[in-house]
Amino acid sequence: MPNPNTSSFPYTPATDAILTVASDNAHTTLGSDINTTVQSIAVVDTSNFAVPCLIVIDGEVILAGGKSGNTFTNCTRGFLSSTVVSHTSATDVYGYILAYHHNQLAAEVTAMSNYIIDSDLSGFKKSENLLTFSENFSNVYWSTSSGATVGVQPQGGWPLEYLVNGSPAYYLVEGASLGLNMISATPTGLVSGNSYVFSVYLKWDGNKQWVAIGQHLAGAGSEARLAWFDIANGVLGQVGSDAEAAIVSVGNGWYRCFVVTNCTSNFYQAFDICLSTGNGASLPYLGTSADNVLIAAAQVESGVLSGTMSYVKTNGTPFSFTNGGDLILDEGDLS
Repeated sequence: MPNPNTSSFPYTPATDAILTVASDNAHTTLGSDINTTVQSIAVVDTSNFAVPCLIVIDGEVILAGGKSGNTFTNCTRGFLSSTVVSHTSATDVYGYILAYHHNQLAAEVTAMSNYIIDSDLSGFKKSENLLTFSENFSNVYWSTSSGATVGVQPQGGWPLEYLVNGSPAYYLVEGASLGLNMISATPTGLVSGNSYVFSVYLKWDGNKQWVAIGQHLAGAGSEARLAWFDIANGVLGQVGSDAEAAIVSVGNGWYRCFVVTNCTSNFYQAFDICLSTGNGASLPYLGTSADNVLIAAAQVESGVLSGTMSYVKTNGTPFSFTNGGDLILDEGDLS
């Protein structure tokens, strides 16, 4: 039976919130009755519990995100698919060490081991971005369709919340006609049969919730190489049959969205950022010229999602570097 847990690495660090903290002989009792919707749970004593942790009450597993005094806070009820039920005062509350602890740790170790084998065991490390302009979306290298436009930075630059580690954001604004509301660029040097990871930083600005990215084979009308992202809530939506995808929060409401596709000899090899009206919704739609999304720092690199994922900025020339030893390229790294 395979490990049921999924690693956070390499998309985000394996924090205590993901691994959870276990405590020896942690036990208390409920301080009052709780119903099925309560997310703050008062107990007699929390001093033996380190948080975030897993607690068990009458068979229900609960992820306690924090504690305040003798109250567990930010609780996720029915964790690990356990049944959410009401509980009465004085019921035992245990801080068991569950299979989840071992499985999550094993998943992280496995992911790290694979990363080392894939990336570093040979003594070689790679940094790559096959896009000619990774941040300047107003450059003619990036093409828009159906009247979609790209809004440049305001005079004086963006406020901090509109930057990703100093990299500028641009508005991708939908058009007012029926069609594809997207921006596209074709990377350099794609090889038929190889896999490529396309990533872009996206931020919800109050209106356009869904964005699809990937290779939209416009000529064939196929959406098999796209994935949809809910950037208002940081949720991965529908993923095409010929794609893999992931979404990672990087702070300030920004998400780095990834799509992996396999290059073919198809005439259309551009990577697209498409505004969408919903999860899996048909991409041609009638826009209003009012809705938009914030985009920043795009990248295309060869490989799969277990690769390095370090962001590399380009400004007029694609970049691909492989070398051995201890060379580390930090400039422009948003990971």
